[in-house]
Amino acid sequence: MRTVNIALEYYKKHNLTTQLHTAKIQLGKSYHISDQYIKSREILQEVVDETKSLKQQPYLAWALYWLGESNTRLGYFKEAIANFSESIEANEHIQNVSGKLGSMQELGDMFLKIGEFANAYQLYFDCYHEKDVVRGYRGELQFTAEYHTNLGKIYHNTQRYQEALDHFDSAMRLIDQFDFSPTRGIIHNMIGQTCLSMNDPKMALRHFEQSYKFYQEIKNRYYTAMTQNFMAEVYMNMGEYDTTIAYLTIAEKTNIDIHSKYGEALNRKNLATCYYHQKKNMEAMDKLDACMPYVLESGVDNLILEYQNRIFEPNNRTAKSRSQSPCASISTALAFYHYYYPNLITNRCLILF
Repeated sequence: MRTVNIALEYYKKHNLTTQLHTAKIQLGKSYHISDQYIKSREILQEVVDETKSLKQQPYLAWALYWLGESNTRLGYFKEAIANFSESIEANEHIQNVSGKLGSMQELGDMFLKIGEFANAYQLYFDCYHEKDVVRGYRGELQFTAEYHTNLGKIYHNTQRYQEALDHFDSAMRLIDQFDFSPTRGIIHNMIGQTCLSMNDPKMALRHFEQSYKFYQEIKNRYYTAMTQNFMAEVYMNMGEYDTTIAYLTIAEKTNIDIHSKYGEALNRKNLATCYYHQKKNMEAMDKLDACMPYVLESGVDNLILEYQNRIFEPNNRTAKSRSQSPCASISTALAFYHYYYPNLITNRCLILF
């Protein structure tokens, strides 16, 4: 980063605008790769604002992509969706097909995250059908592997688990031919999540451990913390609560350090679940309270529903033990919504159905 900073000062001094934008984007990428997402976001937003006003589309498209990546890691998914969408438009304007496909891939992942599966599938499908732009045997293998991984993600999120595994296996066989490790780490995590959903915690743990080892080796704190969270879910499934809390506590600290709001929300949700299993309802509520405003703003439907379930869990148990009427349970739920987010009318209404 020191070299980039020296270059920045030189370009500023001599008013070399194009080189300055290139250096700033490289600096933003460097901060992103080193898990400093706040700094990355700040400098890349500067580039986006400057290149928009100067109508420098190539640099705008490049900066928007990396800005979207940093917003994704920070948990700002609405902003990331806007960034990737604008990057696609900018790449189309300059006829940069490879840049366009990269942004389409990431936008598909964002739609998948917030539960818009049809939009995600359409983007993945469109990417695959532009595969002719990929040159070389290795590039084609990687592109096809990513397509199978994408379909596997969709099938996993729509609870078609065996079909998901079939696609992940196809992707892994392709990866084995050229050993593209970053994709391998993602596939192991996805197979682990699918196995856990199929109630096979031992197989899930085996895949998470392989992913965990890889992310530790490359010192990627974001994915290391995410994998720790998944491993904790396995141990919780097996009733090993002390091990669960140990993994989640480490992951939570990392997510706070790197400012990953989504990662922190997942940690707190799992910690709350573990505390409920241990009959520690107050500790569970403390964990949920801190992240609830972010969760409701995140746009991630599945995360919102999981938080709802955790928040209402002790009240539902009380209702069952006291034979509480359905109307009383609904009143309790509405009271929670009024407390956390008084203007969230839509989700209040969903409770009634």
